[in-house]
Amino acid sequence: MSKFNRPPGTRSTLLNYALLMSPSIQELTSRCFAPIRVRLGFMVAMDSEITIIRRRINLPDNRDQALEGSSFFGTPIDLPKPSAVLELRERAKRYSSLENCEVMMKFCRIWFLITAVLLMTCLTCWGQKRKIIIDQDAAGPAGTDQQSILLLIQSPQAEVLGITVVTGDQWLNAEVAHTLRMLELIGRTDIPVVPGAEYPLVRRKEETELWEQRYGSVGWLGAWTPRLYHPAEELGEMPEGKPDSKPANEDAAHFLIRMVRKFPHEITIYEGGPMTNLALAISIDPEFAGLAKELVFMGASLNPQTTDPEFINSPRREFNLWFDPEAAHIVLRAPWKKIVCTPVDISVKTRMTSELINRIKAGDSPVARYVGTYTRLHGEYNYLWDELAAAAWLDPSLITQKETRFVDVNLDRGPGYGDTLSWGDRDKPKSDLQSVEVQVNLDLEKFYKMFVDLLTAATPKKN
Repeated sequence: MSKFNRPPGTRSTLLNYALLMSPSIQELTSRCFAPIRVRLGFMVAMDSEITIIRRRINLPDNRDQALEGSSFFGTPIDLPKPSAVLELRERAKRYSSLENCEVMMKFCRIWFLITAVLLMTCLTCWGQKRKIIIDQDAAGPAGTDQQSILLLIQSPQAEVLGITVVTGDQWLNAEVAHTLRMLELIGRTDIPVVPGAEYPLVRRKEETELWEQRYGSVGWLGAWTPRLYHPAEELGEMPEGKPDSKPANEDAAHFLIRMVRKFPHEITIYEGGPMTNLALAISIDPEFAGLAKELVFMGASLNPQTTDPEFINSPRREFNLWFDPEAAHIVLRAPWKKIVCTPVDISVKTRMTSELINRIKAGDSPVARYVGTYTRLHGEYNYLWDELAAAAWLDPSLITQKETRFVDVNLDRGPGYGDTLSWGDRDKPKSDLQSVEVQVNLDLEKFYKMFVDLLTAATPKKN
């Protein structure tokens, strides 16, 4: 048997050889086989179609008529003699357009099937909701805490597994009552409300008052703010009415642990208040953070550009981290897969305005009526703190600039107690710190539109 001349060391294939020998075969294979060459594993279908071509053009596959040393899709085959190739070229010329179309139609049907399977897979993924637990110092009625909860409930892409509550902007009992009542008013009492920590891990009201005498007053003390203060066991004012529903018979830390173990690596933990509940969960179960999908939190303050007196002289003081610094220290050093931070710096670029409230009031949903009735503006600085953190999780494209920092909290009992500490990759300390994705800038109008659209939309049905 004589061999065709070809460069030493090369291995041809029947398909490539046919491409060289005949423009007709070249056109046919380029049109039919090119889309399949992505090697998705559909070699069986391709092989059957190649067999059809071989039979229709009487391709010799007798070993006496072929050459050794070639392979086709990894299977050794032989190349034909020159006379067989000439015959191949002549038969290819006579290969009718009808036959071409028949082969092409077969491949089109295969490709359509592949596309349909992929499309069904994508639709299935799109249809799956993203699981989230909201840990919130849920002051109410309305306001940034409740409105962030509402944004997540209202989103068709989020599945709120529960709302865990922690003392922060108000006392725990009052926050639980406001949250239960809000869920009653919007028809979502299926979402469990789980009470958590009533006090920070270390900080106490009396010690904080002594600290203020030495280092200066703090603009916002949450539940401890003198003009709003009432005992922890009391609810305070409830203009929306007291709830009839009851909170879950479980504490927040154990609920959080139970959920991440039930749905490992699926649940986002959204933190809108002090991190006491999360720190307790980590202390009980050190694997808690690693079992969550990610942590998204509103908190920290780096270098906010604002005329707000609260931050002019204390730019690193932010209430959520400051109120329970020891808890924040534990949480920010835990082994989360991902941490996303909405700091004061980006939050102060937002405002709740009369115009936004009026747009929401124009809606006729239970949520729109709740927000329109109970939202109040207080002075000049009405930031959408927690709402931005929630909305950016739902639609990350709202954030137009972000950076990576390493974040911790100052635990020294001096004037900086509870302040935010941050470093870049080059100057960070050697201690175990987690990288944090810090949001820097946003598409403000897109955020406002999303905010109004979600709060005026119909409330999704119960889970």
